[in-house]
Amino acid sequence: GIADGPSAAVVKNCCNALSRMLRYNLKGPHVVTLEQELQHTKYYIYIMQLRFDHLFQVKYLIDETLLQYKTIKFSMQPFIENAILHGFTEHQIHGTLMISLSRDMDGMIRLTITDDGYGISPDTLNKLMQKIHNTDASSYTGNEYNSIGIANTHQRLLQYFGKSYTFHMDSKPQEGTSISIQFPRIL
Repeated sequence: GIADGPSAAVVKNCCNALSRMLRYNLKGPHVVTLEQELQHTKYYIYIMQLRFDHLFQVKYLIDETLLQYKTIKFSMQPFIENAILHGFTEHQIHGTLMISLSRDMDGMIRLTITDDGYGISPDTLNKLMQKIHNTDASSYTGNEYNSIGIANTHQRLLQYFGKSYTFHMDSKPQEGTSISIQFPRIL
């Protein structure tokens, strides 16, 4: 693990990832390309893998032709953070995180984030979906499953993409969780 004294290369890569993440956080426009957002996400995941001693691995299935299209900054990270924390690290489960960016039959972009981690009970999933689809921010209480991060991101995506944006979440306890969002291609 990193506590045993990491190699110089690991320290260098980690510092590089952190400084690039900070730069992404601090400056530049609110609207970014999917390529920029994905790159930021990769730095974030790299740091989380180091932090949790490679408890999970990551697979990417990316349609490169979609990377030029626009999204809002931090539209992926909150979903990925939840998958990592609640899927793997909270329960110390080894597994795989799958990030897929593809084109739907109707030309829409589909982002899918799937983990084979701990999963969510039907009851918790219900409460979570209610919270996400409830636009009244004053009703947010507690931070179970960091629903504020997800709900906040959902609202921001809805604002930017409008009615053609959709969010879907599915989970089975002990099998994992899948989040799927669909949005139009905007250049």
